[in-house]
Amino acid sequence: MDLGTDIGNSWSIGVNGDLNLVSDEDNICQAIANRLGTYQPSLAVFYTAYGGFLNSFFGRKKTQETLDFMRIEINNILSQEPRLETYNLDLSYDDEGKVHIDLRLDYNEEYEDVELNLVLSENGLEVIED
Repeated sequence: MDLGTDIGNSWSIGVNGDLNLVSDEDNICQAIANRLGTYQPSLAVFYTAYGGFLNSFFGRKKTQETLDFMRIEINNILSQEPRLETYNLDLSYDDEGKVHIDLRLDYNEEYEDVELNLVLSENGLEVIED
């Protein structure tokens, strides 16, 4: 399975003057973060169903029930990614009320399992680098 190549979200310039690219595991992680961080109607002109409605959960009580509804929405968003085979998803609130999304992508022998850690807040989605 080819996980693809795309322009990096940092929009940084490489040594040869071209934009830096991300490939393989970095590309799938970037694609997932882009999908999770996109409010679905914002790209309706270009895509019929890209992203989701995670931002609609802010302002609700920080309960397990809310996390369960967020899990359903995240699963719906992740089902849009054709390269994603299987994954494990954990959600939790921190002391500030931000949602931590811990995602482990499972692949065949060609790629190692990939871990993606994100924090979702009212200010958007942030990828946590190890």
